[in-house]
Amino acid sequence: MNKHKDYIEANIEKYFQGDNVAMAKAIFNEDTNEITRLVKEEGYDVDTRDIIRRGFWTYQWTYLNYAVTKGKRKSVIALLDLGADINKLLMVAYADSNLNLAAGHCDHAMVELLLNHNVKMNHTIATSPFEYAMLNDCYSEELFDLLIEHGANIDHPHYISGNTPLMTAYDIDNLEAVDYFLNKGADPTKVNSNGHSFASFIQLDLDNNKKRETALKYKQHMINDYGIQYPINVSYRKGIKQSIKRYEMTTAKERELLGEEEIELINDMRESLITGIFSGVPID
Repeated sequence: MNKHKDYIEANIEKYFQGDNVAMAKAIFNEDTNEITRLVKEEGYDVDTRDIIRRGFWTYQWTYLNYAVTKGKRKSVIALLDLGADINKLLMVAYADSNLNLAAGHCDHAMVELLLNHNVKMNHTIATSPFEYAMLNDCYSEELFDLLIEHGANIDHPHYISGNTPLMTAYDIDNLEAVDYFLNKGADPTKVNSNGHSFASFIQLDLDNNKKRETALKYKQHMINDYGIQYPINVSYRKGIKQSIKRYEMTTAKERELLGEEEIELINDMRESLITGIFSGVPID
């Protein structure tokens, strides 16, 4: 049984308010009869998304997001049987899928349940399940193999930062994961929103005299096995182009979730490709 700390307490007030509290209680208690009654007799929308503010952040949880976050597999199955959208995202400033939430709670059984129900693997605006797992100390070769087997993109970039799982692994010093991704064919030249890549992260650390032994090891690996030449030219312009491209790949529903501010930001980025300046910073 998974003993993740988030599974111990319901903390319903952090996720739902008003009439949605009744559904959250049923979900946490895995009272599938009550879940069904609320939907069929009380008219609850199984895909309801509540809005909760926690300090600076605004969270938008669905019932299924909550069930997955709390590790309630019986409730997940009940909600899916009632027609819940398995691919509806949790929105903060970015998005997390149900698959991310399960992977980030080290819940292999929940991951398998979602995969068996054909959960979408690579949402443009959602964090990679690899990244979410690593950031929550849930890295395991078995879990990552399972995700890859079902089509997870090992180079899937974070929508905002543009970082790939390989970059994240290096940034948090999970060298086992770094080696795993490289062995699985991750691309060390893919750039993030600032124009940096895994290969240039190495250069940055050497320039700043950080993680020197590790950086030298991977620099040699990049030279010998990938033919990468140092020093690397980091292009902020290229990073901005990648950010625009990610937005252009989003669906109409995803753009609606991102909101008007995102459209304004992307338009500013497009303008910067002409002016050469973004937020007062030269991009070339």
